[in-house]
Amino acid sequence: MKILCINTNGLNNDGITNSILNYYSHMDKRDMIIHVLKTRETKESIEQSFINIGIELKFTDYRTNFLSYLFKTTKLIRKEKYDIVHVHGSSALMSLDLLAAKIAGCKVRIAHSRNTSCKHKHLDKLLRPLFYTLCNVRFACGEDAGKWLFQDRPFTVIKNGKDLDVFLFNPEMREIVRENYNWNGKTIIGHVGTFNYQKNHEFLVRVFSSLEILSPDYLLVLIGSGKGYNIIQDQVHDEKIDNKVFFMGSIDNISDILQGLDIMLLPSHFEGLPNVVLEWQAVGLPSIISDKVTKECAVCDLVEFLPIDKGVEPWVNAIQSTGEVDRLEQSKKAQKALSENGYNIEQDARILKEIYLSLTNECK
Repeated sequence: MKILCINTNGLNNDGITNSILNYYSHMDKRDMIIHVLKTRETKESIEQSFINIGIELKFTDYRTNFLSYLFKTTKLIRKEKYDIVHVHGSSALMSLDLLAAKIAGCKVRIAHSRNTSCKHKHLDKLLRPLFYTLCNVRFACGEDAGKWLFQDRPFTVIKNGKDLDVFLFNPEMREIVRENYNWNGKTIIGHVGTFNYQKNHEFLVRVFSSLEILSPDYLLVLIGSGKGYNIIQDQVHDEKIDNKVFFMGSIDNISDILQGLDIMLLPSHFEGLPNVVLEWQAVGLPSIISDKVTKECAVCDLVEFLPIDKGVEPWVNAIQSTGEVDRLEQSKKAQKALSENGYNIEQDARILKEIYLSLTNECK
């Protein structure tokens, strides 16, 4: 069985890439060849993560040159004779990859919905009829993401499974992290995500700016990178809270840093099923989430949903009313709930491989 996996957003230190890496690192790859397609330049550390688990990376030109991308991707799929092309994305723009697979003769063409909205809505609407004829297998990270992209068509939910042991609360690591960053005596608010419109950092900074006026004991930690990184840095400077906001960029030890944080915020405009919220619960962190985010991501009472169209005051009040929790107890409780709800990567990787095998057997 030979598989080509494509993330239409490219290979970044984001939820989709990490989910792909997580699945394939835990999958029994005997009798399997798995390639992952790069559509743009990728950080060496991310490439190495795939290479370390036996995944070969392929490369075709950046997607803005659509005809060149289509031609070269078709040529690659035809040459390698993939049994399955598995495309991850948020809209019918996946049609380009699926068309390449169709032209090249690949019989199993999977569209995997990863969000509940997209940036290019007019193009998405235009491409929907073509998209529905090209994909013959439909996956989604959650129910809402599936309904957004596939409407009333049937789909299979492939949950964003986690290696739960990595996220079990570790009090010793918490002490190390807080000592290293001089966070002792402070309440640390955190966010993990790409700096873009979807994640709504502008609102997040406004929340923190209002909170900081009321109490000097809070700090804000922002983890991630993206096109809006400098814009948010300028906003922080304009709000005169530079000394209270830490920009950590893209890091590889997020599970360690989470140990040292106290409250997480996710004021997103939209999400599929955010990996980060699962991780925050797994490590026992109280989390305040936009009500635009699917309720599927909450498996325990650590998560509170708030509107983002009612101003910052409800968020400030919620942060101030969040008390200390027994992190170890909450972490164990959340991990049990995550496992019971199907977010255990060992189990999920096994299920995905069984689906792959079933799909290829049907096409023989």
